[in-house]
Formats: sequence, structure tokens, C-alpha cells
Amino acid sequence: MVEYLSKLRDENRIQYLILSSRNIGKIDALQMIFRAAPGSIVAYSDDDVFFMPGWLDAHLEILQTFPKVGMVTGFYIRSQLNWSIESTLAFAQNPDVESSQGIFWDRKWEKHYVENMGRTWEKYDEETRGLEDTLLTYQDVSALASAGHHQFVAYKEVIRQALPAQWTGRLMGKMRELDDAVDKAGYLRLNTPEPVTRLLGNVVSTEMADLANQLGITAKAGKVERQQGFLQKLARNHFINGLARRIYNALYKIINA
Repeated sequence: MVEYLSKLRDENRIQYLILSSRNIGKIDALQMIFRAAPGSIVAYSDDDVFFMPGWLDAHLEILQTFPKVGMVTGFYIRSQLNWSIESTLAFAQNPDVESSQGIFWDRKWEKHYVENMGRTWEKYDEETRGLEDTLLTYQDVSALASAGHHQFVAYKEVIRQALPAQWTGRLMGKMRELDDAVDKAGYLRLNTPEPVTRLLGNVVSTEMADLANQLGITAKAGKVERQQGFLQKLARNHFINGLARRIYNALYKIINA
């Protein structure tokens, strides 16, 4: 990957490339990115997001039309309504905002999320039970309430303000806290009303391989091996999962001390 990115830099397809000798974790990587990136707007992405043609214009239309926008994401995930949208819902009450609630997200995109992110319908239904989409229209531009931290476009200064004041030294975690900080500062967290990105997950699915090839990108589907049994059930337990993450972060600090 480093060789590939260096090649893109040498070809002037990447103007700035920052490398690290070790994994500094996601939240600290954001600290570095949002302090080093030039310009006032940053498009951030995890490594498993596929961008469709026109994705940037769709994000910028929302970012530059709605007032006080914190984050705009290109693929809506209904379960993200469970956190950090109080400021967005409060904005929806303004008289110059057209707001409606219901199930607006096509079922095929829910299927895309479940299958490409390795979820189960049982888990997805549990996470989204009782939730309804909120569609906002302001100055003839529409957006869905909520955003993700897997991919977003934002004003650099907004994210800089929301990031932890100190270097965390954590390999995982603190992303929900980032979402919450953006929301508590009164900024909107919004999604494009139509998906302009796709989710790849850890393995390229047949669906995504076919889409990539249609867009002129050579790709082939990977093989998914589903784990079953006691260990898989154990990994889904919220307490065990949280304990494992804490141990993981503790070991990370010891290794990199």
C-alpha cells in the first residue's frame, strides 16, 4: 500500500502523503489528518468505502446549503439514528425546514448494508426497531438526518473542535464521542438522500465486484467464510466485545510505550 500511494504521489495524483512507522489508531489519525490537510473542507473515508461518480458534488450541495453542518455522509445507515442527532432534529422544527418522518430508505440498501458489512438481519432489526427516517428539505435541498463516522465530508475546523483535546494513544474507540461532540456543539449531522457511496466491508462481494467492473475498475469477488458456534456467539456479546476492546487498547499502549 505504501508503494502504491508513493507511486500516486510521484505521478502527482496525490499532492500530500503522510506516512507513519506504526499504527496510531483511528481517532489519533484524525487528529493528524485534520491538522495537516490544506483547505477548509476535508473528505474523510475508512478503507472499505466505494465512491460513485458525482459523490463529492452531492456532499457539497448539502454542506454548503444547510446552515451549521457538521458532517455529511454518502450512505445512510438507519441504526445511526440511535446517537448524536439532537441538534439535527431540533433544526427540523424550524419553520423554514420541511420535515417528514417515515421509512424512506429503500430495502435494497438495507440489504446492501447487512450483506456487505457482515451483519445479520436479526441484529439489524434489533438495532433499528422503532426507528423512522427523518427527511429534511431546506432551500430545495434534501438530506436524511444522521451521519456516519466511516465516511464523511466536513469543514475542517468543525472536526478539529470536536476531536479530543489530547492525543489519546488508543488504537480503537472514541468515534462515537466524536459524533457526540459535533452534535453537542450544535452542528447538523446529515446524509445524502440517495446513496452516492457503497460499503465494501472486509471482503469484496459479487455485487461490488460487478459494480466496480461496470465502472471500469478491475475487481473480483472474495470468498466469505462464516464462523459459527460458541466463539462467534461469544464475540457478539456486548460485554465480552467491550472487554476485548479494552484489553486490545491496553496491549496497544504497552506495545507502543
